[in-house]
Amino acid sequence: MNPFRWQTIVETPLTYRLATADTFNSTLATSPQADVFHKPPTTLATLVAKRSWLGEVYLDWSPYPLVTDTGADPDGLTTVTFRDLRFMYETTFFSGREKPPLSGAVYINDDRRIDHMEMDGHTQP
Repeated sequence: MNPFRWQTIVETPLTYRLATADTFNSTLATSPQADVFHKPPTTLATLVAKRSWLGEVYLDWSPYPLVTDTGADPDGLTTVTFRDLRFMYETTFFSGREKPPLSGAVYINDDRRIDHMEMDGHTQP
């Protein structure tokens, strides 16, 4: 917990870029490979997921949502993930890249209907 260290997000038309600002040393650290997130394309699955109650609440809450269609699993369910870029940073005690907190997922079947939803790995009613 360093009051001089801040996590930043820069949005461009095609990408988001994360960086760490150190106001005490007047430095800005970023990695072009790890800290650039290309805005994912809108797919039919992401449109369905955004219209779910989880998607609507998440998009209303998150100022920097990253909504990604991760494809279909062997059961035929397409997974759409909702992550907030504010929680995608790494610290000694926090691994936001692997499993960012406050992430959601909407699972969509072949008929483009919602099968189920999860928030932080917990199934939502």
